[in-house]
Amino acid sequence: MDRTPTGGIIRKLIVGDIKFGLAYVNGQSYGDFTITKIVRDETAAVLFGTTTYLIYAQKQGEQEILWKLFERQPIAVEFEKK
Repeated sequence: MDRTPTGGIIRKLIVGDIKFGLAYVNGQSYGDFTITKIVRDETAAVLFGTTTYLIYAQKQGEQEILWKLFERQPIAVEFEKK
């Protein structure tokens, strides 16, 4: 499982305004794709000092791909409840 530095698993990412931004939820379907994981890119944080989030998705029966990347944008993160 992918975890953030706080140890939480990211469940939801909201890009932009908290009320009107775009929301991406782990397990949610978009067309033919389903979001498989949302992770914070630790390499980008160490090398470039940026906060970058990666969203991976998968089409049924196909390989998981990097679907979206967000950096230097207002982002709200929601973690899985334990």
